[in-house]
This record gives sequence, structure tokens and C-alpha cells, in this order.
Amino acid sequence: MACSQDPNENLAKAEWRIREAAGNGAQIVCLQELFRTRYFCQEENSAWFDLAEPIPEKPRKASKKNPGTPAYMAPEQLLGEPISHRVDVFSYGVSAYELLTNQKPFPGDTPREILAKQLDRSGFVAPRQLNPDMPASLQKVILRCLERDPERRYPFVGMMVRELQAALYV
Repeated sequence: MACSQDPNENLAKAEWRIREAAGNGAQIVCLQELFRTRYFCQEENSAWFDLAEPIPEKPRKASKKNPGTPAYMAPEQLLGEPISHRVDVFSYGVSAYELLTNQKPFPGDTPREILAKQLDRSGFVAPRQLNPDMPASLQKVILRCLERDPERRYPFVGMMVRELQAALYV
């Protein structure tokens, strides 16, 4: 997908690609490469999707080889607890937060430091404190994605997309 200088155009293209994938039977969309730039633009490279798996019937333990960048991993991943597709929702929230604030929501140099900040939210900075131009409704979506408890995150990416569309008037 070619990048445009218009972030709304790039968001619309990314949304179209997600809808196309869902229409072709995809149960999971790899969000880690969706935000390669601040304009929601991605390059097409099927190699990035080699880790995608179908949504399991119930949460499962991750393998010993738990690939991922700790800053984008959900607390349950870092704790070695059973995971579900909601870890992708968390990763999306981290990416969106970073995209809109130029900072990670839970900064740290090690997985242990990142996890400590995920679990103890006393020093957490809401995204609108760093970017006051962000609509409150967009912050609400991001904060729900970043919930510590997976059950409090969006149960389906489609629900998140609908709330994002409403927040962004698209």
C-alpha cells in the first residue's frame, strides 16, 4: 500500500485492508505492522504475517519461544499466563498511544520494568496529557485497549474499529 501524506487517507486504506482480510475469512489480523509510520501506512510483505494463528477456542499458554517486543506485549504475555487474541488489542493500544504521543505508555529497558509499569499504573500518563489535540473519544478507545485485564479490553477488533470510526468521524 503506497503511503499518502494524508493520515485520514492512510487510515481509510488500512481499514479497507482489514475489512478485506476479514471478508476473506481471516480470524486474526496482525496489527504489529499496521503502524509502520505516523501515517498508518504499511508496506506489503507477507513475511510479516508468518506468526499469525487462528483465534483459539479458549486462552492458551504461549510457547517457550514467545516472540515479540516486550514494550508491545500484554501483561499476561510477560507473565507467561494463558493468552488470547486480546493480546493483539493490547499491542494495538500501545502502537496507537505511541503513534499519537511519540512515547510508549509503559516505558522500560527490560521486560521486568515494562511489566512493573503495566501492573502499577500510578505513574501512567493518559495520552491526552501528552497530546491535548487528541479527541477524548479516541483516548477512550486507546485506554480500553491498554486495560490490564484482558476481559476489559475489546472482545473483537471489529468493535474497536467501530468505536475508532466514531471517534475519528470516518
